[in-house]
Amino acid sequence: MASDFNIKRFFHVVSILLGLGLFLFIAWYFSSVTIYVIVSIIVTLLCSPIKQLFARIRYKKFKIGNTLASALSLSLVVIVLLLLFHIVLFPVSKQINAIVSIDTDNIETTYNKALNYIDGKLKYYHIIEAEENLEDIIVHTAFSYIGQMNISSAFGDIVHAIGAVFLGIFSVLFISFFFLKDFVNLQQSIINIAPANHRTEVFHILERSKRLLSNYFVGLSIEMILMGLLEFIILSLLGIENALLISFLGGIMVVVPYIGSLIACIAGCFIAGISGYIVSPDANISIILVKVLATFVCCRIVDNFFLQPFIASKSVKAHPLEIFIVVLLFGSLAGIPGMMLGIPAYTVIRIIAQEFFGYTNFVKTLTSRMKQNTDETQNNNNNSFKP
Repeated sequence: MASDFNIKRFFHVVSILLGLGLFLFIAWYFSSVTIYVIVSIIVTLLCSPIKQLFARIRYKKFKIGNTLASALSLSLVVIVLLLLFHIVLFPVSKQINAIVSIDTDNIETTYNKALNYIDGKLKYYHIIEAEENLEDIIVHTAFSYIGQMNISSAFGDIVHAIGAVFLGIFSVLFISFFFLKDFVNLQQSIINIAPANHRTEVFHILERSKRLLSNYFVGLSIEMILMGLLEFIILSLLGIENALLISFLGGIMVVVPYIGSLIACIAGCFIAGISGYIVSPDANISIILVKVLATFVCCRIVDNFFLQPFIASKSVKAHPLEIFIVVLLFGSLAGIPGMMLGIPAYTVIRIIAQEFFGYTNFVKTLTSRMKQNTDETQNNNNNSFKP
């Protein structure tokens, strides 16, 4: 009897792993559609709490229906995103106009001084030969790359990219609306597809994933806003030009754990340096760069020790070191997109593992932080679940 039980358990595990592998292969093969669906799920999770607020609005006999609540919540998120885009568009256009109006003679003088200094250092350390010239090397390299470019192909790629962006935006909004509107029906359909003896586990996975991921993405949005606001306040007090644009980039790049702040810091230093030169060619660029760098370091300390542990660790019930390792692993597998989606994917994997393989010591240890709320969640879900 024991051997038969072990054989059944073995085939049970193998069938689940094969099904998961098939699902991942299909998701990879239709990667463009998968991206639309993933982004739509994220938008749905962000809109879900807002939809619930709209659904609770009542005035006498008036009540906002499911369809209207879904449309209003999605419209509110889109309006907020458009407003943020408008806020950033103004300093960007201002920056472009200022760059166009720069005195080219001053730029050429500054450029030649810096280039001659670097050229002298490279020759002193024998990195380039004495008869070589750094400017000639840069020009030759640039023209060699330009010569390899196919202008017509590049233009076609740009047009294709613009079309893909508009198609992606429309697809995400369309899918998100129906995810919001028909989530209960979609959830029931997924449960019905599952084998009859596993429908309870599938229901628990969907409910817990929705709750934890919704908390995570809402918390991540709050983290982005708080970090952008903190950086804007500090940079404004330090008198940095285009503080709004730099802080906006800093807030947005929070979505990329750890490396996002480094990218935002480099971009911020570049914008601040150019802006400082535009306002005053005699400005001390080094001081400006130090101010921007110090701002990002201070904000990163606040984010790492206060915001990220609370938002990531508390919302997905994982240890900060565990999250760091997960981000590194997913980043090595899929680059920056993997780093962005690593924590949500790991959360779903832990929930699935706990539901189907919770009897193993490894899974028990891996999901120990999630265990404290599991019983209460499952009891609440069982009251509303009808296989």
